[in-house]
Amino acid sequence: AWLLLAWLVGAGAMMLPLLVGTFTIWRHTRRARPITQGSWPLLLRDLCQTLGVRRRVALLQSDWPTVPLTCGILRPAIVLPAEADQWPPERRAVVLLHELAHIRRADCLTQLIARLARVVHWFNPLVWLAGRRLRVERERA
Repeated sequence: AWLLLAWLVGAGAMMLPLLVGTFTIWRHTRRARPITQGSWPLLLRDLCQTLGVRRRVALLQSDWPTVPLTCGILRPAIVLPAEADQWPPERRAVVLLHELAHIRRADCLTQLIARLARVVHWFNPLVWLAGRRLRVERERA
């Protein structure tokens, strides 16, 4: 009974940051402005075709992230920082290619699975190491 209680406390403690982080991203993306005008949507469409991304990808802009990020498993979105409009065309293309690669590989889903594995196996240091390695390799890919 004590072991089960200890596991439940640990799993709950690990689940809390996952839920708070998911809610925070959801809240900020709901407040973000869709980018529907200018060169961004055209560039996104062209790069989706180049990479073979067939899913609809929302392009959003927000004051919240300081770096571009990708979120969403069922409805993927790329959230750009407010200053992204000042970027030169080359940087825009590189950033969108990077974020679209995350969408193409379903990195949000694999990251969620890794985080859930850490919730269940919070006591195992190998799960922590594997999760860290997964994040590093995801960005390198």
